[in-house]
Amino acid sequence: MQKTTSILSKLALIIVLMLSPALTGKLLAQPSPPAGTPVIKLTTSTAGAAVRILMRAAENNTPVWIETAPGTYETTTVNADLAGTPWVSNWIGWPVYTPTGNSLKVYGALIWFSCSGRSTDNRNPVSAIDASGNIGLQQLGCTNCQLTNLNVQGLTQLESLSCDHNPLVNLTLTNLPALQTLSCDYNQLGNLTLTNLPVLKHLSCDHNQLTNLNVSSLTNLKVLWCLDNQLTNLNVSGLTQLIDFRCSLNQLVSLTLTNLPALQTLVCYDNQLTSLDLQGLTQLKSLWCGNNPLGNLDVQSLTQLESLSCDNNQLTNLNVSGLINLRTLWCRDNQLTNLDIQGLTQLRGLRCYGNPCTSTTLGLDEIYCQLPERDVADSAKIYVSRQDTPEPFILATTVANANAKNWKVRGFNTSDGIYEITNTTGNYVCYPPAGTPVIELTTDEVGATVRMRMQAAAANTPVWIETAPNTYTRVKVGTDWTDAYCTPEDKSLKVYGAITQFACLRRNMIIGTTPVSAIDASGNTGLELLSCFNSRLTNLNVQGLTQLKELHCSSSQLSNLDLTGLSALQSLSCENNQLLSLDLTDLTALKTLYCYSNPCTSTALGLDEIYCQLPERDVVDSAKIYVSEESRFNLEDFVSATTVANANTKNWKLYSNYKSKYEITNTTGNYVCDSISVTGVTLSPTTLAIKKGEFAFLTATVLPEDATNKTVTWNCDNPDVAKVDNVGKVTGLVVGTATITVKTEEGGFTATCLVTVYDTIIPVTGVTLDKTALTVTKGENGFLTATVLPADATNKSVTWSSDNPDIATVDDVGKITALDVGTATVTVKTEDGGKTATCLVTVTIPVTGVTLDKTVLIIKKGESISLTATVLPADATNKALNWSSDRPKVATVDNLGKVIGLAVGTATITVKTEDGDKTATCLVTVDDDDSIEELIVSGINIWTFNGVLHIDFKESVRSDKSVVIFDMSGKLVYSNSAPSDELQIYLLSGIYIVKVSDITFKVLIIQ
Repeated sequence: MQKTTSILSKLALIIVLMLSPALTGKLLAQPSPPAGTPVIKLTTSTAGAAVRILMRAAENNTPVWIETAPGTYETTTVNADLAGTPWVSNWIGWPVYTPTGNSLKVYGALIWFSCSGRSTDNRNPVSAIDASGNIGLQQLGCTNCQLTNLNVQGLTQLESLSCDHNPLVNLTLTNLPALQTLSCDYNQLGNLTLTNLPVLKHLSCDHNQLTNLNVSSLTNLKVLWCLDNQLTNLNVSGLTQLIDFRCSLNQLVSLTLTNLPALQTLVCYDNQLTSLDLQGLTQLKSLWCGNNPLGNLDVQSLTQLESLSCDNNQLTNLNVSGLINLRTLWCRDNQLTNLDIQGLTQLRGLRCYGNPCTSTTLGLDEIYCQLPERDVADSAKIYVSRQDTPEPFILATTVANANAKNWKVRGFNTSDGIYEITNTTGNYVCYPPAGTPVIELTTDEVGATVRMRMQAAAANTPVWIETAPNTYTRVKVGTDWTDAYCTPEDKSLKVYGAITQFACLRRNMIIGTTPVSAIDASGNTGLELLSCFNSRLTNLNVQGLTQLKELHCSSSQLSNLDLTGLSALQSLSCENNQLLSLDLTDLTALKTLYCYSNPCTSTALGLDEIYCQLPERDVVDSAKIYVSEESRFNLEDFVSATTVANANTKNWKLYSNYKSKYEITNTTGNYVCDSISVTGVTLSPTTLAIKKGEFAFLTATVLPEDATNKTVTWNCDNPDVAKVDNVGKVTGLVVGTATITVKTEEGGFTATCLVTVYDTIIPVTGVTLDKTALTVTKGENGFLTATVLPADATNKSVTWSSDNPDIATVDDVGKITALDVGTATVTVKTEDGGKTATCLVTVTIPVTGVTLDKTVLIIKKGESISLTATVLPADATNKALNWSSDRPKVATVDNLGKVIGLAVGTATITVKTEDGDKTATCLVTVDDDDSIEELIVSGINIWTFNGVLHIDFKESVRSDKSVVIFDMSGKLVYSNSAPSDELQIYLLSGIYIVKVSDITFKVLIIQ
């Protein structure tokens, strides 16, 4: 409407002028300009040279007088726009005025004036301009002239000045309060003075001879270009509005860039910068700093960076991790020994040749493997050569690994021509093939760096270290030790490859510990040496390592070490741990053992059992076991009390690891190796009732049945009531109770029996259980308590039984063990009188969870769709479910999961298990195809283009602008509760569910 009004007003003005020519002719009839008419004075470099001029005024038909000689004028009219005038790029048809001498004066109320030449080869012959006589001038263009003098003083309304491509050597601009744009490129300026230009936003002074540039007062500057001058220092700190800054091709040795929060583009290549502080430039998107002697470049904080060019510096390291928006990276001709581009998911251009890390076949193959997946339309390219034909090491790479991700591998020839590299012969594998041996490490803290050292049986054995799911660091391992430092994304590291020797070490070889809490080496059955001492290990799995010869895990936190099946193991170091036992049974090849400072080796009995397990050795094997680290004078008493002869007879010698490692020979023990250790003792019965003056026998059973030492001792805690002899004969003395205890000589294991001595028998009248029904989860235990009646009954002994021991068993104290799903009746029976009580035991499998086949659902109003719930585990006993909707007016659900859409909106359908109250939910959106109309009415504009979803709220009448996006699996892929007025959301190809405010619809994204 506004545009239509403007057109109509212009049309009306034209009609008025056509009907009233006197209005325009009256002024033009004057032979000379009235006194006080604004004037612009031009001086030509050659007398009588024609000058092209283009002008514009504030109003149409504004009269203009051009004085070509004193008192001689040409007259014309100028409009408010350039309609009908040849376009600026076409100088044919521009008005031309020819002075008789060197002076040309242009009178008139002009706001726009240009006397620019066509090009540097076809300049306008203007050598001086004095525009100070036209204070209403807003724009002045005088590029491609022959200017040596320019006066714009007093032009308080001047907004734009363009004086490029002139021979100006000095330019002073002061007190121009409206000036926003200044372009003075391609002059010979040695001085540029800029004062009191409070609104200057765009300054371009490229290709001059400036040695100094003071812009500190230009606080509104947004664009600053000063390329190709002679600047050595430049301070732009504090220009908080600056967006685009380019200062290449100078002699800068320092560049101050503090407090530039809006800067998006920085171009400073071809200078002498040895350092570049980029801290605080959080909005920077493009950085070009090539051809400097930079030795370091920290870009870690530049998370918005999209383009980085740092070619031809002296960089040895470049950390670009976390720059997820980076699309282009140029880092050729540096000294980079490593380049990690993993995680740069937007990258589609890489120029990296001329670095140590890309000057070998392996180095380039590593880079190919790190390249992100791209679409063909992305035209992704990596440049790896500057030679006319690719170097031999490039031809030996596996370019197919790059091509598979839709990357082209290219080279530059010496004439800057580009060619594609396709004929390579390599067979490098980016990811570990199925079945590759693996060692799994777990760190005890997130992001802890682990130092690893590896060897393989053959040179150039490929090893893949997985630091995050499907993210690998690749190294080549040979017959010498190869070190690798890796930091997992969380706590997990997996090392794939045919490694034969593996060690995880402290980063500092003298102090600290290795931050590894668990190692599972069972996936690499070819391992021959495993070392991880001075670590935080609490778990170590070496099962199945039948080729393992050396295992070093000393000074860790292990409480258990399973060495089963390690028949090739020759050397074991496990000292200074928390090992409670050590079974050497399968270690038939063992020759060296360090085992001191563990609970299981810190007693004479513990060490004696270790001696007995040692395998037979020959004298030439020089077998040694280290049982102490104390000096001769401080040797532990328990070591001296062992039986060293049991080790010596198998050709093993005992040593202390103290300094000079002396042999231990003078022990005093007499342990017999064939003995079988006691593990426990039981008593039968556990309760006993006897009459005063009578006796009964208790039976003690030492475990195991074949234990060597079955010696026990007997004791009564109340000898006035009862006594017990050394064979378990109990005699009642007086009425009362007493506890009889049996104790093994070896190990000190005990068992007890409660004895009741009576004078007159009080018979049992009954028995009860604390529960008549009990539910127990399969694999767990329950407990029943029996009460014999009366409370003072003489004989309270009872027996327990289960009628279905395949379902549940019960021991002699009422402990129930649930074995399988079903029911069993547990019965308790008194010894006196045979009274009984029962409990029905039900064994169940509890529900652990429930899932739905859909977590997000879109249906039309009136439509119905069924959800399927799955109760976990599949064999759970009670699979009953309850269904509910949090907004039944929008969508309902029946007891079978059938959902019906009733009204437009969203509702959450919840299914809950009867057993355990486990839940799962599905977000249901009810649509009636009116979403587009709702969007139009609400003023929200939405469209897609090239894989980008655009959402424009500028005309929205809604206060709620929240945006939530799900993929079709229900996964949340985007959420923004308070977006800006315009969103551009990059999505992968596919169908998405989009909710804007309370409007839900689907979109199709095509890359």
